[in-house]
Amino acid sequence: MNNPSFGRLESQIKQKIAVIIQRDLTDPRLGFLTVTRVKLTRDKHYCKVYYSVLGSAGDRSKAAHALEDARGHIQSLLGRTLHTRTLPILQFQFDESIEGAIRVSSILDDLARDRGDDVESDVEGDSEAVNNDGEALDADSKAVEADSAKELAEGETETTSEHDSTASSSDDDTR
Repeated sequence: MNNPSFGRLESQIKQKIAVIIQRDLTDPRLGFLTVTRVKLTRDKHYCKVYYSVLGSAGDRSKAAHALEDARGHIQSLLGRTLHTRTLPILQFQFDESIEGAIRVSSILDDLARDRGDDVESDVEGDSEAVNNDGEALDADSKAVEADSAKELAEGETETTSEHDSTASSSDDDTR
């Protein structure tokens, strides 16, 4: 939907759910969970919350069960802070796109190594990394280049964890 207020509402829901999961849920099954995106139905009755989990398939399964168990609580807390006429029913779904992006990135890195190109993310590798001008980079510059590439690949996600106490509330602060 192209309505700007609709997009803002999705963004606000995403941010609030991330904060709720981070601050209010103490379930150890959640581990390192990231709310990646939110899709609201046109009538605002349902809201799909896409997430990713750092870890194995078992960790993913545990997080899915923990989110389903806490769905009512999360929805209740969201209702207290979200000032809309109706409160959407939350549905949690694992976001496969993150794993796909990681696989594609890995394949591209492998192809670059096979061709003999320098891979920027190879900070501790034997090859010498160069910048756009062809000048050799020192170890600190290599690390900065690798971090920049990683941030570009990750995109805009909000990381939430039961142990991480730094939440991004920039959306609330700027209004």
